[in-house]
Amino acid sequence: MQGKWGAILVLMGVFASMATGCGGGGDSSEASITKKEFVVQANAICRKAEQARREAVSAYAQEQGKELQEFSKPELETMIIDAALPPMSAMADELDALPDPEGEDASAEAIVTDFEKAVEKTEEQPLSVLSTSTGPFAKPLKASKSFGLSDCAKVS
Repeated sequence: MQGKWGAILVLMGVFASMATGCGGGGDSSEASITKKEFVVQANAICRKAEQARREAVSAYAQEQGKELQEFSKPELETMIIDAALPPMSAMADELDALPDPEGEDASAEAIVTDFEKAVEKTEEQPLSVLSTSTGPFAKPLKASKSFGLSDCAKVS
C-alpha cells in the first residue's frame, strides 16, 4: 500500500508540475520576459502550488480521520478531485498568465496546454494520476524538466 500512496503523492505533485506550463496565455501586446525570468517565476508558482496541494491533501485526510493509505478507491477519487486537483488547476492558470518567454513561446504554450489537458483527464479519470510513467501528467512533467522548470518537474 505504501508504494501505491507514494505514487499518489507523486502524481499529486504531478499536478503541481502543471505549473511548469509555460506562460503562453499572455496576449501579444504584453512584453515578453527572458527565459530565465520565466523559469524563476514559473518555479515559484510550482512551489506554491505544490505546498497548497500538500496542505489540502493533508487537511482532507485529517477531516476524514484517515491516513491516505486507508482510503478506498472512491474516497481517493474524491480526495483527488476535491483537494489535490484545485491547486494544480490554479497553477496551470497562473503559468498561463505569465508573459511568454522570449523565443520560447511555443514551447511554453505547449507545456501549459499539456498541463491543462492533464487536469481535464484527471477530472474525468482521477485514479489515472496513480501511474507516474503513463499518467496524464507524465508528458508535461518531462517537458517541464527539459525546459528547465526544475521545481515544476520534481513535484511529488
